[in-house]
Amino acid sequence: MSRRVGLRFMQSIGGKKATPNWMAVGSFVASNDPKFPKRSVLFTKRGVHEYRKSNLLTGVLKWRFLTTHWVYCGGAVIADIDGDGVKEVVFGAYDRNVYCLTPDGSLKWATYIDGRTWAITLFDIDGDGKLEILALSYETFCIYCLNPDGTVRWTYKTGSYVGYNTPSVYDVDGDGELEIVFASLDRYVYCLNIDGSLEWRHDTGSTAVYYSGNSVSDIDGDGVVEILTGDSKSIYCLKGDGTLKWSYLTGASIDDAPSLADVDGDGMLEVICGSTDYKLYCLEHDGSLKWYYATGGFIYKNHSHGVYDVDGDGVIECFVCSYDAKAYCLNATDGTLKWSYTTGDYLRQGAIVADIDGDGLFEVLFGSRDTYEYCLESDGTLKWRYKTGGDVPFFSNSVDDADGDGKLELFFGSADKYLYCIWSD
Repeated sequence: MSRRVGLRFMQSIGGKKATPNWMAVGSFVASNDPKFPKRSVLFTKRGVHEYRKSNLLTGVLKWRFLTTHWVYCGGAVIADIDGDGVKEVVFGAYDRNVYCLTPDGSLKWATYIDGRTWAITLFDIDGDGKLEILALSYETFCIYCLNPDGTVRWTYKTGSYVGYNTPSVYDVDGDGELEIVFASLDRYVYCLNIDGSLEWRHDTGSTAVYYSGNSVSDIDGDGVVEILTGDSKSIYCLKGDGTLKWSYLTGASIDDAPSLADVDGDGMLEVICGSTDYKLYCLEHDGSLKWYYATGGFIYKNHSHGVYDVDGDGVIECFVCSYDAKAYCLNATDGTLKWSYTTGDYLRQGAIVADIDGDGLFEVLFGSRDTYEYCLESDGTLKWRYKTGGDVPFFSNSVDDADGDGKLELFFGSADKYLYCIWSD
């Protein structure tokens, strides 16, 4: 059900292309990229919140929502959280609020949690058919569990900062009950029960564990769940009871969330994780090294790697972004380079993969500190880019048909204080 997030400016009238009567030629674009025209268009039709603007080869702004500080988040999490049949758009910002928007970008509620939050998890933790919101509050050292209406259900306080990693929800110990897993700057990986009480915590010995996210799955097919995370020196695999199963020593800090995928078709999941030693590591399910790829800069706060057969050639690709201003596409089986794309500044978020134009091929989406959101074709050529007013920072974007019109929207945050929703007009 995917649709294009890029532009369709021209309407067909009597078999001819014609400019819509609500679009007028307007401003100019400053760009050194020869792929981009110097002239842009100014949409004069009123949108939900503001005039819609677009460069000729960018996605179209459907709406944007203004907060009071940077939106350093994972774009947003989109779901029907209250069971009313309409999806909500939930995200956190540096202004210490968790926001819930309607599909048209209007505010439904905002809850102040007295701490910056980078990422949100939505999950029906109590089985009532509605989704709770899990948010890590940086300054208060707390994880918050919010009800679907934004009221606080419970909080749990750790010994230091939290916030860089997204909580995972999973039955990690096989007891039939869900647990919530996250990490803190106090060196611990925490596992909470759904009522916010502590089940266990694992001491990694390193405060850097809180920079890394965690991933949860049965990676070796033994029927027992593993938890993957990292710290200042190692990638860790924990058992569901919090004890260590194995660790892999890297050359620097793991400021990145592991991705899990069966890249070679052997029925086991590989662990893919970046490090500030400039390397992307792919480990076997037992913790042995399968391959690594050296980029030209830190792999920092990607918090997800697109792992998918993006071009339909039967080979899975892995996408990683780096502080050398490049997005890389690797053969996920052996770690060899397929292509790379250079932006105007460093990248510190993961790339996501989605078929945004419905052509059966997938596009690669990510943001850069150069203020642009990028959309690449499956072969690494530029499809479009969208300019914001600030750094397009940590974590990945989100893609969803939030308003149910059959078209995918792209959601991402920026240091210009906005959450953006991009679509195809």
